Amino acid sequence: MLKRKSIFSYNVYDTMIKHMNPEDYVLWFEKCSPSTSEWYKKLPPFHQLINDFDIKQMFNEIRTTNTVVHDMSTKIHRKTTPTMKTCPGITDLFKHSILLKAPLDMTIHFKDKDDEHSQVILETSDPGLIRIETHQKNQFSTGGRWNKYRNAKFCFPFLISSTHQYFFTSPFWHNDTPFIVPPGGVYHPHTKHTQLNINVFFEIDESKEINSFNIKGGEALAYIIFPYPPEIKYDPNVKQLTSIAWLKEKFVKK
Repeated sequence: MLKRKSIFSYNVYDTMIKHMNPEDYVLWFEKCSPSTSEWYKKLPPFHQLINDFDIKQMFNEIRTTNTVVHDMSTKIHRKTTPTMKTCPGITDLFKHSILLKAPLDMTIHFKDKDDEHSQVILETSDPGLIRIETHQKNQFSTGGRWNKYRNAKFCFPFLISSTHQYFFTSPFWHNDTPFIVPPGGVYHPHTKHTQLNINVFFEIDESKEINSFNIKGGEALAYIIFPYPPEIKYDPNVKQLTSIAWLKEKFVKK
């Protein structure tokens, strides 16, 4: 019986296709696996509970378990417990995910213009590799806890299609990020054609005129999680963007 897969197809923006090999997508994303997480690679599968060089601990174990001395060394080495490295909730997550990455070092600056509007500036050595946009506060904030956040949308130079729905979440098991990846998903009919973007929220210090955040190239930005193990496929037939006039006609009153 063939194992089911989620086919993740991508195309490169026509403005970028002349400047890159479409097969070189690994700068921006790759299949996630246990080997891509430094934390996972360093974590041993089992942890020894008893330190056989700690005499006090040995005698405490003898007293509480009624263990005879000549059996102690054997029992000590059996006193182990599995670590999170054996947790299927983590290993299966890796197997069903694509890792979105920063293609290069980035510095992101936020500067508030007024109570409703802020400016976001992306500082990189090559602005063509990734763009950044923002939703203003009046597009997401209802006051309260939302006032401390500023939005940034990472825009990758790809158009994508998927055979299955997927959702985005924080790359918790890979590295810390200076932002929150809020839960969000892509479902039918948008799985058939959309841009590869992720919305995130930075917590700022409102007492500062400018808040700046650094991200290292190669760091994980988010997981894309699928119902089945994903297969990445370059497909030049994934359509390029067309006019968004329909969007204006639908939502903007004349």
